[in-house]
Parts: sequence; C-alpha cells; structure tokens
Amino acid sequence: MYAPTTDPELAMLAGYADSQVDALRASLRGLTHEQAADHPARSRLSLGGLVRHTTWVLRQHAGSGRPGDFSEEGVAAFIDTFAFDDRHTVDGVLAELDAARADCRARTLASDPDEESLQPPAPWNGLPAMTATRRYEMLHLVEELARHAGHADILREQLDGALVPDLEAAEAGRSVWEPAVT
Repeated sequence: MYAPTTDPELAMLAGYADSQVDALRASLRGLTHEQAADHPARSRLSLGGLVRHTTWVLRQHAGSGRPGDFSEEGVAAFIDTFAFDDRHTVDGVLAELDAARADCRARTLASDPDEESLQPPAPWNGLPAMTATRRYEMLHLVEELARHAGHADILREQLDGALVPDLEAAEAGRSVWEPAVT
C-alpha cells in the first residue's frame, strides 16, 4: 500500500503504480513454473500471464503515445501478452516486469501532467482513439494495475491459499500478521 504523502503529483501517481506492481510481483513469490502457468479460476488467466500482460501495459505507458494496433497480427500479439508457457520462466517475466516498471516510472517522473498523450482506441468500452493528458494516462494506468493486482490476489489465493499482502510483507522482509484461529 502506498502511504499517504505530500509528494508532487507525478511522483505520487508513480508511487501508486509501483505499489500495484509490487503486489503483482509478490503474487509469483515461491511459485513453480507449473503453478505460475496454472489457471485456478474459470478463465484461462494465469499469474504468469497476468504479469506478462502487466509488463506489456507498462511498456505501452513508457512509450510516447499508444496508437494501438487492431490488425489481426496486433490483436494476436495483444492476446499473447496473457500467455505463460514453455517460452517463459518466472524469473524471466519478473526481470521483464522490473525493467518495464523502471522505464515507465522514469517517463512518468519526466513528464508534464498536462502534456497531450495519444490514447489508443478501446472498442470494448466504446472508446475511439483520443488525445488526453499524461495525467489521465497515469490515472488510467493506476486503475488498470489495481485491477490486475486484484486479479493476482484472487488467483494466488485459489492456487495455494497464500494472500498477496502476506507475500508482499515477506518480500519486503517484514513480519507477516497471522489471524487468530477460531
């Protein structure tokens, strides 16, 4: 959780984004390749695929403008961002996540929140491509990362009962609070 702060606006937004990426990263803590590829819910979503997709999202935000490619190849490439298979390793996807996070954070901190930013179409939401501000883009990023962190929390709990906040505490070297057994 990102603690209350008086940081400048973009540092605050980057901090919120980082806190969500920390949760996503922690969701893979201690998992085997098979567990990271498993899909314990009704969908085909796996933790490894969710982290790979989040890496793609961060790379999109680290770039300058996000026009979106809705060709057949572009859609196939987008769908592949959710895949976690023999082409991937847990350590590899975490390294890619860390690199994408660093690039996204650097671009965010170097931005003007009022600068224009091209937003890709989101036909699933009925939105055409549009010009918005970097502030809008960053708020949307935090929203999307929070959604994916919530997915990760549920998937991890379904896999082995672990809770992502406990995994985050362990990742940070903090003690984990254990609820009383009734």
